[in-house]
Amino acid sequence: MDISITAIVPVYNVEKYLVQCLDSIIKQQILFDEVILINDGSTDQSLSICERYVKEYSYFKLINQKNAGLSAARNRGICAASCDYVMFLDSDDYLRLDTVKILKNQMQVFPYDAVYFDADIHYEDGCAQITSNRYDRSNTEVSDFRGTGWEYFAKCYPRNYVVSACMAAYKRKMITEVGVKFPEGLYFEDNYFSFMFLCQGENVKHISEKLYQRRYREHSIITGRYTERKFVDYIKVVLLIWDKICKNTYYKLEMYREILMALVCDHCTIILDNYQLCIDDGIVLEEEARGLLKYLIGKYFELLKKLQLDIESCDLAILARVMDNYHRIICWELDQRQIINSQIWQIAALQRELYLELLKKLPLNRENCKVGIYGMGKHTEGLLTIYENLIGKITCDMIFIDSQKDHGIYRDKKIIQYQKMDQNFDLIIISSFIYEQEMLRNVRKIRQNIPVYTFYEKLNGDIFTKYRYFLEYMR
Repeated sequence: MDISITAIVPVYNVEKYLVQCLDSIIKQQILFDEVILINDGSTDQSLSICERYVKEYSYFKLINQKNAGLSAARNRGICAASCDYVMFLDSDDYLRLDTVKILKNQMQVFPYDAVYFDADIHYEDGCAQITSNRYDRSNTEVSDFRGTGWEYFAKCYPRNYVVSACMAAYKRKMITEVGVKFPEGLYFEDNYFSFMFLCQGENVKHISEKLYQRRYREHSIITGRYTERKFVDYIKVVLLIWDKICKNTYYKLEMYREILMALVCDHCTIILDNYQLCIDDGIVLEEEARGLLKYLIGKYFELLKKLQLDIESCDLAILARVMDNYHRIICWELDQRQIINSQIWQIAALQRELYLELLKKLPLNRENCKVGIYGMGKHTEGLLTIYENLIGKITCDMIFIDSQKDHGIYRDKKIIQYQKMDQNFDLIIISSFIYEQEMLRNVRKIRQNIPVYTFYEKLNGDIFTKYRYFLEYMR
């Protein structure tokens, strides 16, 4: 069966990067069937570069429009596309040269609604680097996944969930028939599109191939400074997603309710974090922004009720999210309802019991026990602080382990690099939510037989990093 793929490339003032992007298209081992360039009102040499490629390559098409933003450009590309599948490529990024070949091989096996893949990150000089590539999901539980969109989301979220619309090939007919579009005029359009598509997908596939090559550069939308518009747009996108959750019957299924509750709580947490960022940066919010924030808080309580938040049955990760959000809503007087004051003490008491149950398993109070703590960030600080408050003094022989550092002191204890672990450890505690799987692989590469304790085989979220509010209600 012949499968055809359209590449949709919005272009706006990217003359410095556009040639590399378009060359990665024309040099594919198997060519795209169609390439649609949408010039979104560029004022540099981007248009002339596009015109050169369209003139030379017959399968290239060019659409010119007044500047309307990324979402409008992508939506126009979808309308103009004629192939079975569409892909989105940002014009400052590029593709691995076997991308089309690999994707067509997958689609010829089965006509998936979408094939998801991974990405490499390339940093420009001066752009701050992150310690790990969150776009690389090889050797995770989603590697080689096949199932419904909801099952894929539940498997990914939150640790392996990536919202980038560029890291998949989508069945065009499905996008047009169910009416999935990018929200025009808003930042964070990928958050909406990616979730909406997954709600509809009946059969999707994930392949652990880093086909997409993502460029991190200064002053891009991702790395640029925070603004009031970004604050407002994120709230608007979240409200669109919440509206979809309310209307979709999947939220009634027990197997998805907890994941959706985690998503909703995380959305609220991010917005409250962004509110704090506005305060820290001296951004004075206008009336629209303040009104939207209070409206969203009200919707947050409505959605928790609809998802049937039962404090007694929630796991520790959900309780930690709710505690963090409730505390800040009280402090900032964003909502006055009594449910917060009545529930927050119940949550703290239940958290205490769950923390005690979890932490009693750790031999940190055994003097003759040698324990390695892999990780030295906020997660570890929270873990050890809660332990000392609930269990008592740490008396074991404790050494901290890091992925890069091979010397130094943390909490008056020695730091070693993970490759220097010996067999004398009684236990290695992996102290990270985001990097737990990667750290576990590192340990197993060096020492197969050392006992390892991980927190997140069952818990679907960080439980230690934001610990201060919990301790405040324990006094």
